Amino acid sequence: MDNIYHPELELPDHFDHIKYIQTKIYSDQTSYTYQDLVDIIFEKDPNFGLIYPISWVDLIMISNLVLERVLTIFDLDEDTNLYITKEILKMEELNMKTHKKMEDFAEFWEMG
Repeated sequence: MDNIYHPELELPDHFDHIKYIQTKIYSDQTSYTYQDLVDIIFEKDPNFGLIYPISWVDLIMISNLVLERVLTIFDLDEDTNLYITKEILKMEELNMKTHKKMEDFAEFWEMG
């Protein structure tokens, strides 16, 4: 789940993250781009499914992650400086096998 985006805050948004991934995916021996990897997948299996079936437990875990995030953001009081609070910059990843969360923070200087 990407960080909260608002145009006035000038934070990295979802498209900035995708561009970063697209330009940074490579291995030491080759220089595959993000698009190269997508092409290889569909070349091997033209019927590759983009649908990922989830269980009720997965759905509850995802919903919980989203609700916790929304409640945290809306719990910030009006005096909170949105430029210095890490909550606005937080991104979270949920491992669908182990249900463990990983947190990171999106900042422009990390994406350059």
